[in-house]
Amino acid sequence: MARGKSRIAIIGAGFIGDLHVKAYKHVPQAEVIAVVDKREDIAAVLAEQLNAKTYTSLAEVLSREELDVVDICLPTTLHRDSVLEALEAGKDVLVEKPFALSLDDVDTMIAATKQYKRRLMVAHSCRFKPPYVYAKELIDSGRFGRALYFGAFRQSETPTWSWNQWLHDRSLSGGTVFDLQIHDTDISNWFLGIPESFYAQEIVRPGQPGPSHVVSHLTYPGGVYSVLETTHLMPAGYPFVSG
Repeated sequence: MARGKSRIAIIGAGFIGDLHVKAYKHVPQAEVIAVVDKREDIAAVLAEQLNAKTYTSLAEVLSREELDVVDICLPTTLHRDSVLEALEAGKDVLVEKPFALSLDDVDTMIAATKQYKRRLMVAHSCRFKPPYVYAKELIDSGRFGRALYFGAFRQSETPTWSWNQWLHDRSLSGGTVFDLQIHDTDISNWFLGIPESFYAQEIVRPGQPGPSHVVSHLTYPGGVYSVLETTHLMPAGYPFVSG
């Protein structure tokens, strides 16, 4: 094994876990050594791609001393307990967005990083994509003056890929604002700072209060504005589009 390579366990072998596996194949500094899911057959499909071992519980894999990083790809309401368990075991943690559905859970996880002296990162992937990085560099440089407005959109078919359709239950997912628009909210704040106000308009399908169409308005100091439009209501087969 190359010196400095991080040994990783992926927790959750669903849609996002599969995406992370595909990504790690392109990261020579990373080695996935375990995939954890209570559905052992599903975990085995991902583990086979990377010659990793399978486990059915987080506690099992945390006993491996050589493990460096726990990558949590579970439904949002399971983040807090899994993060705390991994940090207490002395592992660094990458956790999928959204971080949590409550500020109490967020504060508890952040406090645990200080208690156990481990690193915790939320997987806001857009911050590492070249177009966003380039835009951030331009804004910070002031090359074209002061940023006054940011607009962004995301369009997706109604999600059908989550285990047990948990994305359709906003008590578990937080709805479209938390699951999908959170990418552009994070980028807007990265570009423009801490907003002074937030207002959102939401349209839902009658009888289906989970996925929705949301337009959010953010106001920043100095008369700077952001408008974000996000939908989970496109028809089946519609390609994911963002801009």
